[in-house]
Amino acid sequence: MAKKQWSTTYDEETLKNFQATCDEYGLKANTVLEALMKYFTNGDCKIVIDKSGISIETK
Repeated sequence: MAKKQWSTTYDEETLKNFQATCDEYGLKANTVLEALMKYFTNGDCKIVIDKSGISIETK
């Protein structure tokens, strides 16, 4: 499967915490993001945006 580069913006603190957590698990951030994209695309969760912020709900 071909890989495609994609850039976007993130909340600085969220990105910092995400990268630190990936490092703790010895995983590349791109690998985790790709897994999360597949999880969302498969319909296994939904994104909820409300007054408290953004969250993920699993089915």
